[in-house]
Amino acid sequence: MQRVCSGHPVCASQERTNQKRRTRLAVLRSASEMLQAGAVPTVAEAAAAASVSRATAYRYFPSQDLLLVEATLEGAPPAIDRLLASADFPQDAEARLDRLVTAVYEMLFGNEVAFRALLRLSLAPSPAVPVRRSGRRLAWLEKALAPIRAHCSAAAFKRLVSTLAVFLGVECVVVMRDICALPPRSAQQNVRWAARAILRAALAEC
Repeated sequence: MQRVCSGHPVCASQERTNQKRRTRLAVLRSASEMLQAGAVPTVAEAAAAASVSRATAYRYFPSQDLLLVEATLEGAPPAIDRLLASADFPQDAEARLDRLVTAVYEMLFGNEVAFRALLRLSLAPSPAVPVRRSGRRLAWLEKALAPIRAHCSAAAFKRLVSTLAVFLGVECVVVMRDICALPPRSAQQNVRWAARAILRAALAEC
């Protein structure tokens, strides 16, 4: 018999979280579709197209700039999801991690201006409406490192994922490009090397 936990505080909290994600995604996809059609939507227009209240939409996208940047990038992360789910994705954890880091950096460099704008906007949100960053990179890492999950303690696996997350974002691109003055290829090679080194160190401790 399938257990139903309707009304349980934990289940109710999870459902609210899922509903918020669905609502945010609906507004984002509406804006993306409008951009593809040649329009430049406001937050209110994207909310109306998604049948979401204007006040709710502004909680997720405090400014039109933030909405437009995220809508522009909407098509990029699904490519990483497809990579992780592909039948030819490697079985070896180190090879999987290297493929993931490579793919993420191709995505970042291919949309660098938009990702930098997203970083700037997310670090300077409205004081009344803070912007929450996406947790996609954590999910990607957990999938890529799934082959070693059973060999590490839960705490060790979580530490590995959270540490490697530093390398899967535009923040690292800023360090490599602006501070270290590296071209894209060298920046990617450095990050791939660092990610592999951390994985090997973590496995040695498991």
